[in-house]
Amino acid sequence: MTILQLFVSFFLIGLFTFGGGLAALPLIQQQVVSHQWVTVSDFFNMVAVSQSVPGAIAFNLSTFIGFRASGVLGAIISTIAIALPSLLFTVVIARYFPTFKNNKFVSCAFYGLRAAVIGLIATATFNILLVTIININLFKQTSNLLNLIDIKALALFGVVFFLFEKFKLHPIIYIMLGAAASILFF
Repeated sequence: MTILQLFVSFFLIGLFTFGGGLAALPLIQQQVVSHQWVTVSDFFNMVAVSQSVPGAIAFNLSTFIGFRASGVLGAIISTIAIALPSLLFTVVIARYFPTFKNNKFVSCAFYGLRAAVIGLIATATFNILLVTIININLFKQTSNLLNLIDIKALALFGVVFFLFEKFKLHPIIYIMLGAAASILFF
């Protein structure tokens, strides 16, 4: 039953996600946490690992979650399921694109999709912020806002953000810097 649930969940994620893997994160989080395949904390750890390895984040994440939920077969099924809608859309669009590429309704639909994708990416960013920099587990236990903020994580974020904006080096350098800093200081 888990294999079928994995297929249906990741097929629907692939079907209703526009804008790439980051836009898919809120939907993936909702699906996998509600099915109790992973905890919220584990999900964001998986996001970090999925961002750190080569490949598209949605594919990496679906493979990782599928493996966690149902082993190698779950990993294979989840990866196929998330890729299948895009494959089908690509085949159909490649066949019929010349006939509707200048259609006003198609142009308007893509304009609206861009705005929705920005909202989904902002939601994913906010959720990662809550888990990484703000300790939401302490929110109800303390009235001191400074106790809610992970100062080390906030400092690491600030340093990496500054370095990236100033030097524009390859992102893998900053990923490795973040991993090294975490090993040393956390």
